[in-house]
Amino acid sequence: MPYVTIDLEDIYDELDRSDKENLVEWLKEDGYVTNRDTEFSEPQSAVEQLFEEDIDKIRRLYLTMSREDMDTINQIAKKY
Repeated sequence: MPYVTIDLEDIYDELDRSDKENLVEWLKEDGYVTNRDTEFSEPQSAVEQLFEEDIDKIRRLYLTMSREDMDTINQIAKKY
């Protein structure tokens, strides 16, 4: 069976705004991007950026966390 090479950049360039917005929604639904990834925000301080990176890491790895780690995170969340 022959293979066809597809250049995604060519396809993307041909999409109109509505199609690109649909693509973003699909990527969100599949977990490749978050709403925060697609929102405009003010520049962050180095501390804020590090905090966001840490939260993203926790979000990605939560299934591998111990019950104790999960309880600690829940306690912090309840505190605020």
